[in-house]
Amino acid sequence: MQRPVGSESNVATGEPDQIPLTTVVDEPSSSSSRDAPRPTHPPARHLDAAPLDDNIVSPGRYEIGEEIARGGIGRILRARDVRFDRFVALKELRRDDPIALSRFRREIRITAQLAHPNIVPLYDAGRWPSGQAFCALKLVEGRTLAEALDEASDLRSRILLLPVLVDVAEAMAYAHSLGILHRDLKPSNILVGPFGETVVIDW
Repeated sequence: MQRPVGSESNVATGEPDQIPLTTVVDEPSSSSSRDAPRPTHPPARHLDAAPLDDNIVSPGRYEIGEEIARGGIGRILRARDVRFDRFVALKELRRDDPIALSRFRREIRITAQLAHPNIVPLYDAGRWPSGQAFCALKLVEGRTLAEALDEASDLRSRILLLPVLVDVAEAMAYAHSLGILHRDLKPSNILVGPFGETVVIDW
């Protein structure tokens, strides 16, 4: 079964009191933290200003396919990137109110800064000529960890899923080294591919 990245099943409603699902944590100021090894990349900050407005993308860049997921503020479309001849998951913002746009910008900025094999990569972000914001993400083939657990009917089958948890732990350790917390980590936000891939989505 094909599963898109950025599944919209848990997209926030955009209400003013909604807590963002991903948090950027400042580095501790203690002396022990100053002695600790520094991450390769600087911690992510000022994440609300994702580069959307200065990147107007022609609709001809992508051949739009079917809708494969929908949520409160956005939808996911299967598409082909004509320039690079690859399939992607296009996430479009359906509500252009300030709160939804701020969340969408933040998600784009965070995803762009997380370069790890077990974290979904961002390919592109911008606006269509109509002004609608979008981003292009890797289209992940596979199933969620939640589905894999449901299908694992015995102890042996579940033990075989332990490498997935190791991959997720490594992805989280990497994100934490940048001061980023995924505040909605759950089996339905972890994709397991047919060739042993593990990808954490919905940052």
